[in-house]
Amino acid sequence: MGKPLKPPAGSTENPHFRPRSVPTAQVGDLVAKVVESAGFGKTTQKSVLTKAWREAVGRDIAVQTEIQGLRGGVLTVEVGSAALAHELMVYYRRDLLARLREQTRIPLTDLRCKVTGAVEGKQGNVAPDDRRGRPRAR
Repeated sequence: MGKPLKPPAGSTENPHFRPRSVPTAQVGDLVAKVVESAGFGKTTQKSVLTKAWREAVGRDIAVQTEIQGLRGGVLTVEVGSAALAHELMVYYRRDLLARLREQTRIPLTDLRCKVTGAVEGKQGNVAPDDRRGRPRAR
């Protein structure tokens, strides 16, 4: 027959195994480190822009748009309709850029609108469905 099987090296059944004492950290310290490394609690550039955007365009337009990102001074915004994108780009672009620069102190050079048609669903601002499954009119 052969030798009897030995328990694994880390097993408590091994008489030669002595667990090392590891200094324990406070749970609160560990949670704080995780939160800090994940970036929670810090104000991000996107959150600052989103807040400024909502104030600049107002509630009605804010629910139909969403900040996508900022690259090279160009702010890209997702917009729910082509008509709204046209209105923002043609009539309000300069005023919006000036307001956003003033509120955020971010050197914005341009505004671009990306028509997605489904922005309202991303933010959960869509009116509840009626019995036929179509969105209700507001």
